[in-house]
Amino acid sequence: MEINFDEILVKPFIDKIDSGLITVSQGVLVFATLLALIDFTFTMIRTIENRDQLMKSMMERMLKYTFWFGIILNYTKIKEILLDTFIGLANVFSDKNIDTSVIIGDVFNKNMADINKILDAANTMTGLGNMGWKLLYYFCWILAFILLIWIIVSILFAVIAFHFVAGISILFICFATFDGTNSLGEKFITAVVGAGMNLAVILIIELLCNNVMEDYLFPNGAVTDAINKPQLIFGWLGIFAVFS
Repeated sequence: MEINFDEILVKPFIDKIDSGLITVSQGVLVFATLLALIDFTFTMIRTIENRDQLMKSMMERMLKYTFWFGIILNYTKIKEILLDTFIGLANVFSDKNIDTSVIIGDVFNKNMADINKILDAANTMTGLGNMGWKLLYYFCWILAFILLIWIIVSILFAVIAFHFVAGISILFICFATFDGTNSLGEKFITAVVGAGMNLAVILIIELLCNNVMEDYLFPNGAVTDAINKPQLIFGWLGIFAVFS
């Protein structure tokens, strides 16, 4: 049974974040408008004696204001585009793409399907002579499941952090337009890239572990070979633990 973790765990947090950011965006627009008026006024004063320079500066300022204010008003769509970009970066490292709408669910369900192959391998063992190996495989399955939960929690926090940091950064990134606050805007740009790369790196590591499981431990979904190759399971489990 596939569990929709994103609907249960992620969506409530994102809805709360977006709700709060809508309120923040209204204040940011007011403050940014005041800064735009001040910036516009000082620009006009500096270039008033040169008509050509005045018109050029005014047009540049108007285009910048329109662009950045448009980003503020459409920050939700911009945030989703950025999320798609970083998830797409992670998907480059795997044949199985992660859907941005069900990130947590995709990771859990794909890994759970692979981890259950350890259980399937244990269940193929019969006789008292294999009881020790069977119990060891059960232990490996439990350990792998615990590690998967840890990975899910890490990705969950990374996704929530991305939505919050990206939302805040997109709202305040407009300050990069104004001379006095451009350093602040640049910091927000750095913050959103950092949050996106953090999420992408976690997913890349998880996808690489998934590829190792499928390519070397249980190629073509086979479980019979694993009975005679427990070292592969221990090796994969070690890799899974290190990356976790």
